Amino acid sequence: MTGEPVNSLSDILTSEENSSKGWKVLALAIVIIYGATFFDLITSKQAFMNDATVWYGSFHYYLEHMKQGIFPYWDPYALMGTYFYPNISGYGLLDPACLVFTALSKLFHVLPYTLFTFFRLYRIFVFTTGAYFLYRYVSNNRLASIAASGILLFTVTLQNTGQPMMDYCFTIPFALYFMLLLLDNITNRRRYLYLSGLTLITGITMNVFIPSLYLFTMFFFLTALFVFRRYDLMHIITSLRSRKMILHLLLCAVLVIMMSAPPFSVYLFDTAKDGELFAVAKLVDSNNFRFKQMMATEFGGDLFFDKLRKDSGTFLSYGSALNLLYPDLEGLRYRTGSDNPPVVPLYIGIIPLILFLFGIFYGRSSLTAPFLLLMVFVVLGSFSFTDVYSTFNPVQKALNLMFPPLRMLDTRINFASLISFFMCLFFCLGLSALMRHQSTPTMVPRNRLRTVLFLCLIPIAAKTIMTGYYAGTPLFLSRYDAAVLAIPIAVIAALLLVRYRLIRPGVAVGIILLISFVDLAAPCITKISQLRPTATMYRFLSLSGEEREQLLHDSERVFDGFELYRAPFVPIGLIPVAAFNELLAKTRGAFISNVLGHTFTTKRYYDMFSLLLPEQQMLINGVLHPVVRFFPLDQTIKATDRRELLENIRTSGFRSFETYMFIEENGKAAYDPPADFRLSDLEDVLWFNDDRITTVYNDYLPYLAVLRRNIARVLSNEDVTLRVSGFSINEIALSVENRVGGYLQYTDGWSKYWRAYDGETELPVLISNYNSKAVLLSPGKHDVRFVFDPRHYKIALLLFYAGLFITVVLAIYTVRQTKRTDHSPVPAD
Repeated sequence: MTGEPVNSLSDILTSEENSSKGWKVLALAIVIIYGATFFDLITSKQAFMNDATVWYGSFHYYLEHMKQGIFPYWDPYALMGTYFYPNISGYGLLDPACLVFTALSKLFHVLPYTLFTFFRLYRIFVFTTGAYFLYRYVSNNRLASIAASGILLFTVTLQNTGQPMMDYCFTIPFALYFMLLLLDNITNRRRYLYLSGLTLITGITMNVFIPSLYLFTMFFFLTALFVFRRYDLMHIITSLRSRKMILHLLLCAVLVIMMSAPPFSVYLFDTAKDGELFAVAKLVDSNNFRFKQMMATEFGGDLFFDKLRKDSGTFLSYGSALNLLYPDLEGLRYRTGSDNPPVVPLYIGIIPLILFLFGIFYGRSSLTAPFLLLMVFVVLGSFSFTDVYSTFNPVQKALNLMFPPLRMLDTRINFASLISFFMCLFFCLGLSALMRHQSTPTMVPRNRLRTVLFLCLIPIAAKTIMTGYYAGTPLFLSRYDAAVLAIPIAVIAALLLVRYRLIRPGVAVGIILLISFVDLAAPCITKISQLRPTATMYRFLSLSGEEREQLLHDSERVFDGFELYRAPFVPIGLIPVAAFNELLAKTRGAFISNVLGHTFTTKRYYDMFSLLLPEQQMLINGVLHPVVRFFPLDQTIKATDRRELLENIRTSGFRSFETYMFIEENGKAAYDPPADFRLSDLEDVLWFNDDRITTVYNDYLPYLAVLRRNIARVLSNEDVTLRVSGFSINEIALSVENRVGGYLQYTDGWSKYWRAYDGETELPVLISNYNSKAVLLSPGKHDVRFVFDPRHYKIALLLFYAGLFITVVLAIYTVRQTKRTDHSPVPAD
């Protein structure tokens, strides 16, 4: 080779003639490799698993009812009837994309399970697309940006196969990008466009799980921009002082508040001290999947609520950090002091890891310091370095003190995708530093190539030392980990060949990128190939209506189309019960073994769940008695308050439940705990498991068989004639002709938002059997409706959709205005 000396990896990929071809070829290669690697996932032959699959239940439930024009506020199928609308915010189902999926399902009859796979992929693609635009802004190098976002795409897809991490952070890259564009264009008319975009992203994100991570990232990054003087704060303030801009800022603030109304209404009205809701996932995680008596607000008040929010969490451990060097810890994990593999793989590839370090020191960007500081904050807030299940360490407590909303995120494991995002950003800067920019006349000095050569030796040495320490041998020969040792050697060889002008620099770049994607694709294929539940799930979903009815229903339990009894639980083998929330739990299962399908449920249910034996629960919640029933006045026992009612249920015998109903006259969500209450004194409730429930249920089967043969006498006798005339998820209608005064009971979860009507007359809804509801009826004919009516949330929904509509209109308007004026400065007010 002759011509100019080779001081950087440039040549054909950066030349005037071939630069456009280079990034197009790379983009096409990424699409092909990704499509081949995740083909079965993209075509829905394979599925996201673990927590990511459990979330399907709520998605399916929401989708099916929205197709019918019914907004699901309540779920009468899960547990013994519980709130659903908090899950709408909790699972991000107010994301406008869900409306698109609803339309696809209704118009083209696409299975909800297929759409759920696309829903997860959609968030991954939004995350990586936003990362591409941000990387290109930071590096000003299209090829490096495509490579970095491609690496991120593989990484986060692997991470999200078992954990739905995108729900925490999938809008963050676009938000950071719009923030930077807004600050760059603060003096011209484009500022209105970027502010509208940032408003729309923020408003939607506030309805996607707990937005603490989003707010944390935006707050600290904006602060870092001014601390490192990337922008002049006084100049920004001066530019915002025009009357029009102030009005626009106020309008955008109001729109964000409007779009944030649904989660804030849940937080203020339902999960406050006197609210009715528990955060289920937190309780399960923090109690090692055993529900303790600490759940009982009867004794614990809200002490446990504060404890779980402030002092406990789930973190990335040092085992996850090992994933940066080991794509396959299948053998090594048992030698690292843990019986479980790292929950989240942080592996981004050895070469991206090397160039990540290179980019920190040599990346040419004025944003290096702000992004590096933000990454440090995220890493410190994520790692315990001791155990996946751990309490906050002093640094994390300090971060919680600096930014209190972080206390709400006790599942820090989901920071992993954001960590990968930052690492790929610096990988982008590192790759850019190895290539000559067309707009930059200077070249990367040779000493930086030597730095890369040195960095390539670091993972070789680190893997050899760590493997020798943990595995007792200097070479760890797992399927892929051994190959990883050879990758830096191959890159060193490519760089040396460039240095001695034996190959073209563009060829070396191609080798580096090809090795990087093959390196990532191999563990991805291994991980995905182990997950094949889709066939089982689709086989069930494709059952004919008659077959499904036979599987799910017992004709003896159906009366006028309404299921009169709940099942103790729904054991369907390998199919995740919670993942088919409505479909499988339509047996009205009071004891669904996997309650992670719901983020929230009522405090009263958990009082009952943790303080009453299964025998008592089956007697009062519709497993051994009909879900709807009439009790004459002389067959009711009244309690003055919640404590007395619970005690009556505890001490009453079998025949009492058969004959009597317990009514509470004054109830509230929580009690103040006794002065001597100590959380550490409470013990695990270990009797609540499938085997125990099965034993109890089998003991009652003879009685249940007799009862079901005489069901007509229970619902219609000398005192009453009762018929279910209508039923939906948010409402039930009953026709009653009672010849004596008494209580009509609907054995469904209690909530203060239930309303009851006799014709047009509203009736007081009383608490029966601790977590059910009843109304008092005088003798005569009645058409009774129980309606779940959370009015505060309905108002919040109206505010959300109104804010969303106005923001979209505002964004469209600003786009049109921007096209007319382009970059013209804003005239003085």
